[in-house]
Order: sequence, then C-alpha cells, then structure tokens
Amino acid sequence: MIVVFAGLPGSGKSTLARGLAERFSGILLNKDDLRAKIFPAEKIEYSRDQDDWVMDTIHRLVLFYKRRDPHLWIVLDGRTYSRSSQIEQLHRWARDWASPWRLIECTCSDAVAEQRIAADVASGAHPAKNRTVAMLRQVRQHAEPIADADIRIDTTLHTPEELLAGLVAQLTASGGATDQWNLGGAE
Repeated sequence: MIVVFAGLPGSGKSTLARGLAERFSGILLNKDDLRAKIFPAEKIEYSRDQDDWVMDTIHRLVLFYKRRDPHLWIVLDGRTYSRSSQIEQLHRWARDWASPWRLIECTCSDAVAEQRIAADVASGAHPAKNRTVAMLRQVRQHAEPIADADIRIDTTLHTPEELLAGLVAQLTASGGATDQWNLGGAE
C-alpha cells in the first residue's frame, strides 16, 4: 500500500504520516526531510523546481522499494497537493506504481494551522526553514480544492492517536478504502 498525505502546511500531515509508517513498519518519504539530506543548507531554495525535483526523486524511490518488496507500506509526506497539476502528476506516478494507493487529505482550522507553524518556527523543529505563517497564508490563498481524496481528516477534532487508529482501521478494512471517508469532519 502507498499512502499519500495532502493538505496545507500545519494541517497535521507529518504527524499522521510518521505514525502510519511506524505502525506498518513502512518507509516514510518526506519531501522536506529528503531535500535537507540531498542539498547543503546554502543550496536549498524552496523553489517549485526544487520541490518538483525532490518529488520526482521520491517517485523513483517508491518504484525502487516496490520492486524489491511489493507488500511494503510506503508513506509520502511533505507536498500539499494544493494545485491540480500536482494531483495530475500524482495520478501519472500511480500508474507506474502498480500498487494500491490512497490519498489522505488533512485539514484543520486556519488558527490551528497557524499555531502549529508558529510553534515549529519557535522550536526550529521543522526541516523546511521557509515554513512560516506568512508562507502558509500565501499557499492557502492559491490552494485549489483536492477533489479526489480517498479520506479526509480534520486533525483538530481528535487526538493524533485517535486519528491514527481510525485511519489504520479504514486503510486495512477490505484492503483499503475506495470510497471517500471523513474522520472528524462533516461530509
């Protein structure tokens, strides 16, 4: 199974992605972590070109891992998928994967996302140093709706542990969800 997390910065993607990868002893491929490992700090530019290059590398890593272990759980994190072109690219990659995959959209209130990002900035915990409240507001302003998410999760209504338990249950039921499912949000 390949699980792709989508959502605006601060929406809780990384928390759930880490938990899911740990739960299934899977591989977590995070765009921001990978960028920080590939590029020296002075060469990180947070440009669309660099984001796309890192995502292409993640796609190649998925193919590499899946050829060696088709049953491996792979969790992708770090891209918002807030542009239709990013979703279209994801669908093209999925044809190459030849593996079941699910798109999980994480949401939360604007205030909660801004609080989460402000806390990360204060602690220096996040690998993307451009991740600020101002950047979130800019991304939010230009975001397009994600129409085809398999699962939508409002990360403010339950604890991460509760959300992860519900997500695991949904993904493992009959081999994974194929219909939209909302955890903690209105349909």
